[in-house]
Amino acid sequence: MRKFVYSLSLLLMALFFVVSTASANENVEEESDTLIVSDVFVKFVNEAYKEGNTIEVIDSEGNDISNQFVEDTYNLFLEGDYVSIYNLINDQDLSFAYEEEKIVENEGVSTFATTKTMATNKSFYKVAKSQHGISKDWSATIRSSMTYQVLPKKVVSLGKTTVSFDTTFGTLFSPYQSGVSTSGKNNGSSATFSASYTMKATQELAKGVPWRDHNFGSHSHSFTKAP
Repeated sequence: MRKFVYSLSLLLMALFFVVSTASANENVEEESDTLIVSDVFVKFVNEAYKEGNTIEVIDSEGNDISNQFVEDTYNLFLEGDYVSIYNLINDQDLSFAYEEEKIVENEGVSTFATTKTMATNKSFYKVAKSQHGISKDWSATIRSSMTYQVLPKKVVSLGKTTVSFDTTFGTLFSPYQSGVSTSGKNNGSSATFSASYTMKATQELAKGVPWRDHNFGSHSHSFTKAP
């Protein structure tokens, strides 16, 4: 009986140590978020400022402040001061995205006009907290294409719309998405591309030992593109 009680006590002590360590690691990670930006954010900013890409920043009231944002942050980007850029976005609750486009095909002259195909994608940066109070960030990229007449300008058809994610939550987190849906809508003179999903993650106490699930909420992104 004494051996059983002793073994049970050791087991409970070991479990308490693991849980305490995991909780401590969470707190350190949470505090670090205010000091060290994630690899996801650094990669996102580097891509956003690439020549040819278009940055879009929307403030909390829905105003497009892209030009002012780029003017305020370009030197910070050149200096590698990602923390100041992150703080600006976080403190002012800004929506941060960038867009890429490329003419990938010229099908020649049709009966009506020359038609071209444009590949387009837009990436959105997102930060959210789970029900356990843990903050994580990621980016979602919507990709599609459109074929259009040059004169008069008219969208002829749309390619398949997809969404992909850049998620680096840490070694003890396994992020995944549920309820993922995408759509592309031909508006005639433009096209609207959309994606929605719920971001989740499973957290482990230690490698191979599942602990709890995190739900970072449901999110949707969309953009409208004219040829």
